[in-house]
Amino acid sequence: MMAIFQRTFRDLRRRTIGFGIFGFLYALMVCSLYPAAKKNAETIQKLMDGFGEGFKKLFGGDDFGTLPGYINGEFFSLIFPILITVCIVPAMAGIVAGEVRTRAIDASLSVPVDRKQFLLARMLAVMAMVGIVCLSITISLELGSIFFDVRIPLGNILLTTIVLFSFGLVVIGVTAMATSLLSSRGSVNAIGALFLVISYLFWVVVNLKPEASALRCLTIFSAFSPREALKAGELIPFELLTLFGCFALSTAASVFFFSRRRTL
Repeated sequence: MMAIFQRTFRDLRRRTIGFGIFGFLYALMVCSLYPAAKKNAETIQKLMDGFGEGFKKLFGGDDFGTLPGYINGEFFSLIFPILITVCIVPAMAGIVAGEVRTRAIDASLSVPVDRKQFLLARMLAVMAMVGIVCLSITISLELGSIFFDVRIPLGNILLTTIVLFSFGLVVIGVTAMATSLLSSRGSVNAIGALFLVISYLFWVVVNLKPEASALRCLTIFSAFSPREALKAGELIPFELLTLFGCFALSTAASVFFFSRRRTL
């Protein structure tokens, strides 16, 4: 199992480095734009107020005057979910579906390891990649806050890393179910993208139409609150348990489907 993990993580090294650097630089850029935003915070806030409470909550636009609020609105509300999904989905599509398409799966499963260990080892490698990317982003935020003299406590940074990582875990779990069932890499990529798009659309509807609040349970964004961790150093236990619970259930389903899959 360790050999499979090491080989998979080695195969992901370019993706890990590339997305780690991109996330680091993008987060630093967001921090660099904060001083200008702070000067115009009142104007921005009035503009956001004109769109209503639902719109402000959707884009995190109720606290642009602080660095955590600005980061949440400019990065965490949409850009980070897109970034981490683009990072994860192709990698997860390749761990089973990609190898099935090229028939490399036969050689991979010829080693003395069962399907459960094979899938979990590969998922662990993707999780390691996601952890590194999330850590590079939060390290950049810490450096940016120091550079621009708006220090964010280190504890808040660590808690934010946990929240970002937990979001990535759900994307890993959902894509793992797709790749454990399908042999087409393109189909797995499409399912991963649709998961994010549909989940975000539900989140938009929930915020803009209060009468549709029942849809909250169908979107991952309802349990994703990095601003609370970054600003107040607080984790919301129910939301965190929801994300980890979704990951655990989807992982269990993936192992079940892959272990009983007749043809590869």
